[in-house]
Amino acid sequence: MHAADRNIINRITFFSLFIWFLAAFFFLYEFFLRTILTNLVHELLFSLKITVEQLSFIDVAYCITYGIMQIPVGILVDRYGVRLALSLAVFVCAFGVMLFSFAHGFYLAFFSRLLIGMGSSFAFVCLLLITLNYLPKKHHGTFFGFAQLLGAAGPLIAGAPMVLMLHRVHDNWRIVLLMAGLVGIVLMFLVALFVKDKIRNHRLHDVCQTIPCILKEVLGLLRRLRIWWIVLYSATIYVSLALLGTLWGTTYLETRGIHTVHAAFITSMIWLGLACGCPILGFISDLLKRRRPVLIFCAIFGIGVSAAIVGLPIHHQLILLLLFFGLGFAGAGQSVAFITMAESVGENLKGTALGLNSAGISFAIATVVPLAGFLIEHSMRAGKIPVFHVGDFVLSLTIMPILYTVSLLVSFFGIEEMVYGKIKHTKF
Repeated sequence: MHAADRNIINRITFFSLFIWFLAAFFFLYEFFLRTILTNLVHELLFSLKITVEQLSFIDVAYCITYGIMQIPVGILVDRYGVRLALSLAVFVCAFGVMLFSFAHGFYLAFFSRLLIGMGSSFAFVCLLLITLNYLPKKHHGTFFGFAQLLGAAGPLIAGAPMVLMLHRVHDNWRIVLLMAGLVGIVLMFLVALFVKDKIRNHRLHDVCQTIPCILKEVLGLLRRLRIWWIVLYSATIYVSLALLGTLWGTTYLETRGIHTVHAAFITSMIWLGLACGCPILGFISDLLKRRRPVLIFCAIFGIGVSAAIVGLPIHHQLILLLLFFGLGFAGAGQSVAFITMAESVGENLKGTALGLNSAGISFAIATVVPLAGFLIEHSMRAGKIPVFHVGDFVLSLTIMPILYTVSLLVSFFGIEEMVYGKIKHTKF
């Protein structure tokens, strides 16, 4: 590495902070787009003339392309640079949400969400690479925690603030989505103007670059059973957050007699719990020098919180707020699972392994959310206009404590403890 690069990486500058903020803001932006549908359920069902099951498929369309792109994204960013990849990714997100605002049926809405998922798939990887390449190593954990906090602001903005904005424009959700698209266009120009590719992680460029070599390493990774246990844990500990936080949370709370604005605010507590849980649980696992106890705790805590949300007739808003916050906190176990994944492989496979873990989460969401939508629609009373009742959600949301139980079993019997701070090389 050149001396100039080393000097920049060993100190924090205003320029490096600005570049990091642009990447972190895109992380916030894609999180906002990911969760925006949760407060538009009634409007979309009426405007697009679609069924509850179709709306579920529109929601998970995001996860389909997001999951598929996770492994290729690392290769594309490494080959063409962060500046080009990030600029195009922001543009695709902005174009996708603006296209969604013109949808009048299922197919265009579904295609638009596919585009949003494709663009969003670059956010995490680009943020990670910019953190690694622009900021000192001793501050990586701190800035990653800040990124999680900033990212959680996306769902928070998609909650009560967006509902209030929706009321200001006379419930015209198309205007809100157009405004979101314009924000993306501005961000794209900022990224294209200021993000540079001068700083590189040369060690990553020294690893194999040929397609046969890459495929050999990826196939070798896929044959490791421990990797799949971590993927399964990450998926089952997180998917409940998507089920309530990105689609059904607000509607479910409305069936309990809670006003839309308050229901949206309570639902957004899921993401605040996730934002607080990620740095706290990461710090605790560092302090204990062990990951597995934290993974087990998150699974047990998730079982209790999700069972209370589904099974107890709670109407007190403060209690529900704490429960939804707790659900997000339990889901933060996926961040410790990502650390466990990174410690389970060598340097040359970290990006691929993390992408595989993220892809597993996305595909779990793409499976569970439509299943829940099918169960909700099956439970609903027949009628031309969808009218939800609390009983319609009981069967579908029972999936949540079941998934947390699976994550508990996996953390007990599938995931082995790693040596803190070092890669534990064992045969699989």
